[in-house]
Amino acid sequence: MLTNKNIYRALFILFIAFASTAEACSGQNRYWVAANDGNEKLWHDNANWSCSSGGSGGASAPNSANRVAIFNGGSTVDAKLGQNANKIRKLKIYNGYSGTINLNGKNLPSKEGFLVNDGTISVNGGLLQGWGWTTIQYGGEVNASGSGSKIKIGHNLSIKSGGILTAPDGGGDRFIVRGGFNIHSGGTFNHNNGTVTLTTKWKNTSSGKPSARIYIQDGPGVGRDFYNLRKTGNKNIYLGNDIEIKNNLSLIGKGYIYAQDLGGTNYDITIGGNWYQNKNTSFRALSGKVIFNGSSAQTINSRSNFNILRIYNSDVSLIRAATVTGTLRIFSDATLDINGYNLTAGTLNNTGNLQLKGTETLTIT
Repeated sequence: MLTNKNIYRALFILFIAFASTAEACSGQNRYWVAANDGNEKLWHDNANWSCSSGGSGGASAPNSANRVAIFNGGSTVDAKLGQNANKIRKLKIYNGYSGTINLNGKNLPSKEGFLVNDGTISVNGGLLQGWGWTTIQYGGEVNASGSGSKIKIGHNLSIKSGGILTAPDGGGDRFIVRGGFNIHSGGTFNHNNGTVTLTTKWKNTSSGKPSARIYIQDGPGVGRDFYNLRKTGNKNIYLGNDIEIKNNLSLIGKGYIYAQDLGGTNYDITIGGNWYQNKNTSFRALSGKVIFNGSSAQTINSRSNFNILRIYNSDVSLIRAATVTGTLRIFSDATLDINGYNLTAGTLNNTGNLQLKGTETLTIT
């Protein structure tokens, strides 16, 4: 027969055992160790997490800002969010993880951003949000092609060799980056006919020049182009290479795109859609070229001066007065309709069609 004394002793032993287990698992790292038993494995289930790689499950899930969620070869089983996750410290996917983390329409926020060296994050209608530097490389993939998917990055984004990012489709609130946008050699960016919004917060305080950049190593091409690019906010960004925008460019706010790197090399912007700009400071052409090469009607609404403007399309129109401080070149079979607005150019090189209504002022200096 158990006495009260024996019961208290047993409870005390259980408490000590529980406390010892908690002490052994008091570190910040949590490792995904879900068993491959044919059943769906949920992020929030403590049975799927351990204090060590490949260890026993039962650790608390990484649902706080001081927890690091690690996916590696200790378990390659898919993970699924069944509810919104609390902000974690960091998500690391590396060392042989080959499964998929399915956001399943839920939110996964991370204080320090994401490191995706292996496996796949399927945003799948959810929100992937990181406040730190996010890197995708070596075979890691982030796929936000699902309807309603969103990505928000509060720092720089780097897509390095072997990394793949498929962007959300839709408007300017779906994919937001507050730092630089970098595609390195061997990295792939599938624009998915979506909009990248750069709302840069970084500034080089010593030089006054921007410290965030758009960097497309090896230049534009398949898997390296934007569809719509939208620059907002009061901070600035510079080009580290030529860029190509398949559809529209929108420059909104005082922050500008600086068409030159910090070493003084000038770069070009090729655009297949419309150019919209609502501030006269939001584009610094320097000695870079802007090239209109769309296959359907394009419009130019620029409050800043162009340096070199090239027209390849047969249907390009001004919708406000424009200034080209260097050379305006209109190629054979191309048309620039100044559409009743004034145009000033330093030099005109025209083998195509410069179209006027007759009420505007054309000045070739």
